Amino acid sequence: MIEILEGQTLEINNLISFRGCVTQAEIESIGKEMETFIEQEGVCRAGNPITATYGVNGNKVEIELLMSIDSGV
Repeated sequence: MIEILEGQTLEINNLISFRGCVTQAEIESIGKEMETFIEQEGVCRAGNPITATYGVNGNKVEIELLMSIDSGV
């Protein structure tokens, strides 16, 4: 895991993202769908996925899933 320090900026180009309130099983499914979409578009994922959790409500999590891709698009 990368530690993000105060006052630093993370800059990512060529990014696809998903944000929603989902269960853990749905997160895994969405990640797989994003991977499939990337492959179908003929590009490659660049680096590891990034997640941000905004809240938890019961068994659902409000999460953002970010994947950077190469510049082939």
